[in-house]
Amino acid sequence: MTRLSFTAIDFETANAQRASVCSVGLVKVENGQVVDRFTSLIHPPPGLETFEPRNVNIHGITADDVAGAPHWFEVAREVEAIAQDDVLVAHNAAFDRSVFEGAYDAYDLNWPVRDWLCTLALSKKSLRVPSYGLPWVSEHLGLDPFDHHDALADAMAAANVLLVLAERLDLRDMQAVIGQSRRRVTAEDISDEELGLDGVEGVPNSFADEVVCFTGKITLKRKDAEELAEKLGATISRSVTRQTTVLVVGGFSEGSLRPGAQMSLKL
Repeated sequence: MTRLSFTAIDFETANAQRASVCSVGLVKVENGQVVDRFTSLIHPPPGLETFEPRNVNIHGITADDVAGAPHWFEVAREVEAIAQDDVLVAHNAAFDRSVFEGAYDAYDLNWPVRDWLCTLALSKKSLRVPSYGLPWVSEHLGLDPFDHHDALADAMAAANVLLVLAERLDLRDMQAVIGQSRRRVTAEDISDEELGLDGVEGVPNSFADEVVCFTGKITLKRKDAEELAEKLGATISRSVTRQTTVLVVGGFSEGSLRPGAQMSLKL
């Protein structure tokens, strides 16, 4: 049995500034068992208090909710007391780490040096699923549904993902888990079961009337993505025609819309 010790953490922010922390959730795990939980609303640092609609739509926290909440330098004491010297675990740890460090910087405080582990990276190295977002990975691993973008719920979900993956992969300590999250893998390392083909058997005709074409760089191998679509009943087209009804675009962002941007012919 996997007996890992770590602290899972999740942040929500008021706006696009990473230091605009407005909520934190913490789940401490010792020897594979949850031993402590902590969550708190946080008043964003001075100058970063604006709650942008996009962020509010994601997590539901408003300026009124944090009007009387403590500031990060107050909450950080509790966070540090719980986490102690643990590796901090988060799903998309690059985001949560930038919030963690940015919140300290906003108050001209030195942030504690921490080891971080990203369950998003670990999932990408260990699973083949259509999306590596936390709800998708959690569901794929058979974990219970949770309130996504509630900081404590997300921290708990990340902790559970790590525990289940470590058990599946027979990873007995945090160094082994960190090594797995960093190693290079090939498609041959991962079974068809992890691709998720079995999971779509229950809805085989949901794309029955669709002609699907893929373009751009996507997470799955192109043939695997096409196989998934065919399992859902789709007809695959290698080029865009008048019959194409669904175009799946990888590697596309709003930045591609700048003047002079080169689009693929399919797009």
